[in-house]
Amino acid sequence: MSRRLSGGAEALIALLLAVLSAAWALRGAAGPGPLLVGDPDHPDTLANHWLLDWTAQRLRDGQQLWFNADYYWPVGDQPVLAGNGADGLLAAPLLALWPWPAGALAYAALQRIFDGLAGWALGRALGLRGAPALLLVPALCLSPSALVEASAGRWTQAGTWPLLLCFAAGLRLCRRPRAGGALGLGLALALTGGLYWYYAWFALLGLLLIGALAAPGRRAWAAAGLGTGGGLLVLTPWLWAFLRSWAQIPGVDEAPDVGGQRLREALTAAGQLLVAAPGPARAACLSAPLLLLGALGAAEGPRRQTRALIGVGVVFLALGTGDWGPASPFALLYDQLPLLRRFWWPLRHFVVVHAMIAALAALGLAALGRRAGASMGARALIGAAALAAIPAGAALQGAPDRVALHPIPWPQAAWAELAGWGPGAVVQPPLSPEAAGSSWPLIAQRAHRHPTVAGHAPWVARGRPAAWDAWATRQPAISALQALERGAPITLRGAELRALAAAGAPHFALDRAALPVELQGVVRALNDGLRAVCGRPKWRDQGVALWDLHACDPAAEVQLHSPWPEGLRPAGPELPLQGRWPAR
Repeated sequence: MSRRLSGGAEALIALLLAVLSAAWALRGAAGPGPLLVGDPDHPDTLANHWLLDWTAQRLRDGQQLWFNADYYWPVGDQPVLAGNGADGLLAAPLLALWPWPAGALAYAALQRIFDGLAGWALGRALGLRGAPALLLVPALCLSPSALVEASAGRWTQAGTWPLLLCFAAGLRLCRRPRAGGALGLGLALALTGGLYWYYAWFALLGLLLIGALAAPGRRAWAAAGLGTGGGLLVLTPWLWAFLRSWAQIPGVDEAPDVGGQRLREALTAAGQLLVAAPGPARAACLSAPLLLLGALGAAEGPRRQTRALIGVGVVFLALGTGDWGPASPFALLYDQLPLLRRFWWPLRHFVVVHAMIAALAALGLAALGRRAGASMGARALIGAAALAAIPAGAALQGAPDRVALHPIPWPQAAWAELAGWGPGAVVQPPLSPEAAGSSWPLIAQRAHRHPTVAGHAPWVARGRPAAWDAWATRQPAISALQALERGAPITLRGAELRALAAAGAPHFALDRAALPVELQGVVRALNDGLRAVCGRPKWRDQGVALWDLHACDPAAEVQLHSPWPEGLRPAGPELPLQGRWPAR
């Protein structure tokens, strides 16, 4: 007679597997010194770390989240609306226990664990028990698409567990239409939309397909409709606030180009499920054992379930190929509404493709178990082999199997020093979008806690407030500093710097590591010019010099020039400056 694990024992094993899988994804996290989650060279990583910590800090201080005056001073912007930084709500308790960056690392681990547990819930929703359901823990905790998002510091996209719970709830309702299941679906959908709007859209589209392909009758449709409607009702205040402020978000009126390079990346990804392709398409590579089990599940799994999983996977794979013309699935769907037109990332659909393949693989493992007969030992052996083969196959194929971690020099004495200065904004080069290539100044801002004149990813034209560009043009000192960074000769005047200080920006921070090696001439020119106009820096160490602009001589002026290096392509309107960065 076959024996099964009790529900409690299986839940404990799922939790243990999730913790072990998260530890594997974050291996190296026990290294010396503070660690940054993600690749600091990726243009999104540092800014999203800033947003996570900013949101948590505002919550702890009981302040509003809609408007930010900490950067792009004096204009500010709406980072939560533009970046959907609601992850700060979940990370706040961890960041209260372990200040950034340790709290961010703890939150990254929690996301991986939750993704694994949501995978187990998906397996249970398919009616699976034991090894087949547990297979989904490492498969979705280590989903390459989610790991790539985590390595880019994109918190809202890396945590796929609310989306997975939506699919689990929908599949469960197809098997057992119950009021409790409808309530679970509503809560999962509300959580998904509260954290990331586009995953809520993925959930709605996927649930519609699941219902069309797997719902046994009106009762299942009624339960799913009740749950979906309840979830959308819970989201109504958040959606109202979001749409009410829609026009204030930079970049919402643009018509993004999702063809070209993005199309080539997505098409490459669609054909590279077995071999890790270069660039972003690496996110599509899946472990070969998982794909083989998925094929077996598609052939031998329950007809209604496999039909739904295959249907959702195929539709999202088609959408993942991007906009290759007016008749492309992506264009037919995403060109219809402004909210959808703002979605620029076809490759992100592979999050759902991976989940559907993993679910089919769980059905495939169940089919193998049935072939092994009633022996619990044989089934356990097959399950253990599958659990080990999935991460091993991914590693051999070169698929992403870990989250990037980077040591950071934290804290810096310079920013601790600046934190003790009086109120006022900080002027920190680069101020010209064309010379910007890193968001390290934002990380420094989280330490010294002064507003900064520049802001989040200034090289991204669509994300930079137009009002800030207009303000910078009207400020003689800011315009001159921007021109110097672009390679033009300028006159640095003490009177203009004093006027900037009087307007509320009295602190000047010159960090050589904020500009690439190719633009170190700008650093040298500014160092010499500020010494001539404002005297010796008030503080200097670790490659950072700090001046108080109130000390500038209003009668002093100096000519400065640092030609733009030949062959260095300016940053913008989307990409950061590509250069060699000084060691920190």
